[in-house]
Amino acid sequence: MDNSQPDRNTELALPAEQPNVDVIANPFDASTAIEQHILIGLEKIGLALKSQSWQDAGQQGLTPTQGQILALLIDKGNAGMRLSEVAKHLAVTAATASDAVTSLVEKGLVQKTRSLKINERSPSR
Repeated sequence: MDNSQPDRNTELALPAEQPNVDVIANPFDASTAIEQHILIGLEKIGLALKSQSWQDAGQQGLTPTQGQILALLIDKGNAGMRLSEVAKHLAVTAATASDAVTSLVEKGLVQKTRSLKINERSPSR
């Protein structure tokens, strides 16, 4: 019998030093030194951007969320956005987006209008 072929009763497994690379238990679990350095670097960049956002917004009398909403609305143009779209795009709760928009309305930087319901958009005949 050829010893290079396992028989039907033999269990097959990867050697312990070669983990299955197709299965990742935690995407933030950096198992190599390079991955750890990249992850740490990305975290530092994120913190620096957040800090800069707070400073820039604060100089304008805005919170970072308010600044992000203004940038989003400028990018969207005259089309406007629903509050739920704003919240989803910024990855914040609807309540957080609502509070920020209310402050922007009070500062006169945005206008808040009610959306027309589907049956109000076009008269039925």
